Formats: sequence, structure tokens, C-alpha cells
Amino acid sequence: MVGAGRRWPTPLLEQAWALRHPAAPVWLALALVIGPPLLIAWWLLAGPGPFRRSSGRSNPDRGESSD
Repeated sequence: MVGAGRRWPTPLLEQAWALRHPAAPVWLALALVIGPPLLIAWWLLAGPGPFRRSSGRSNPDRGESSD
């Protein structure tokens, strides 16, 4: 955090691009807060993932019955 403060000493809302487009920092903040959880949810729901079975066979190591 200290290194980032030294690298970018100007606050976000006082930077040139933020002054030219006053709504841009709000959209950036929303994208950074809402974007990753939505992407993770989409990834979990869309892919086969580790919690879904890829075959119809039971796994005896997990205590499932074979019939």
C-alpha cells in the first residue's frame, strides 16, 4: 500500500481522466466491486466444475451404493 501511494500520490478523483469524466470513477468502483463476484458465479454455474459428476458411475470411495 505504501508503494502504491508513492507511485500514485494523486487521489483517484483528482486525476486528469476522472476530472474529464466525473462518472468514470463510480463505474470503475462498481466494476471492481461487482465484477469479480459475478464472474466467479458465472464460472461456477457454467462449467462442469469439481462438484459435478462427469459420469453416471458411483464412487465407492465416497461411500455411495452401487445399486
